[in-house]
Amino acid sequence: MELFIVVWFVCGVVSLAIASEKNRHAFGFFLLGFLLGPLGVVCAVLAPRGDPPAPVGMRVVTCRRCNARQNVPVNDNRFECWQCKTVAPVRVAYARPQAVTGQNSMRDWQDRYPPMVQGDSTRAVADQNEGVVKRWQVIALVVVFGALAVLAIVALAA
Repeated sequence: MELFIVVWFVCGVVSLAIASEKNRHAFGFFLLGFLLGPLGVVCAVLAPRGDPPAPVGMRVVTCRRCNARQNVPVNDNRFECWQCKTVAPVRVAYARPQAVTGQNSMRDWQDRYPPMVQGDSTRAVADQNEGVVKRWQVIALVVVFGALAVLAIVALAA
């Protein structure tokens, strides 16, 4: 049993190393490797590369017209897309309200919570596919139910 735990821990560490090299969430892949063992390592190997972080003093913006991602200096309010040459303002993410009572209009909400400019590596809240279930959410559900199934099989076999 101790060997089983050591092998699963090693699989978690290997998954963590692979995920961090691919700019993915390292701790999530550690848990995936620890819970699923060699299958977690395979998932880390097959995972696509993540987006690289923005350099220091820059932020990542996405063109509204062609969806091209590019780095823009933090102080710039407008940018020209390198691909389609569209000049557009930098979108900002608004702070989320905490228990707003009595405010029914969007303008009141915006007056109370001024815009919060994107950080170096954050994305705007109003990005595309806002309400769509993301691929990682589906993978997380499959992993959780797979881990529960493996634990149930191990418990029944013992």
